[in-house]
Amino acid sequence: MNVVIIKTFQGVTMELARVVPHLLYWFFSRNGDDKLGYRDLLKRDKPAQIAYGTLLPSFMMSMLIGNLFQILCPAILWFNLIFFGFSYVVYKHNFMYVYAHTSESGGALFFPMYERTIGGMIIGQLLVAGYMFIRLAVPQAIVALALPALTYVAGNTLKYRYQKAASNLSYENAVYLDEKFDAEKLDHFSSENFSQPALKHFEPLFPKQSSNDVPEKATV
Repeated sequence: MNVVIIKTFQGVTMELARVVPHLLYWFFSRNGDDKLGYRDLLKRDKPAQIAYGTLLPSFMMSMLIGNLFQILCPAILWFNLIFFGFSYVVYKHNFMYVYAHTSESGGALFFPMYERTIGGMIIGQLLVAGYMFIRLAVPQAIVALALPALTYVAGNTLKYRYQKAASNLSYENAVYLDEKFDAEKLDHFSSENFSQPALKHFEPLFPKQSSNDVPEKATV
């Protein structure tokens, strides 16, 4: 619980106050702009970027701590609620007015985070039921076993209802593209015309090689 409390009242407040960027700006500007080189000016004036590699694991760890340790200390859920409430307000403001968006995922990160959140909830609920069995609270444990099943069904229902709609264009946008490109005059149909534009520009990790790209063996 101490980790969640520190992250709530120290990590989120430092994110709101932007202490580290202010210190870096003061460090590079303490002697004046005339004594700074071009590289130092770039470091000082470079807009902040979203560090998904450190931001998402931090949220996942806080969520898992709340789900796993709610058995021993149910009060941790209140601190989790405060942490995620403060984080929603602070990071929403920073995403809109502070961070520079260097890329757009088109919502590709939402569904992996959603699946992990549902998985953490199911694990926490199974631990609650197991703890009740250990304490010989059999009727309460049987009732608690219904929670993982309900969470799994609700999670899959929302996933199948919204994931396909989020991965493809809406009906209105598809009609607009048909009218714009005049589908009757197209020589061939491509399914990429109706996929999210932000998801079409990812280069494959292992691109397929055609027969023309394969080097010929040297002859002796």
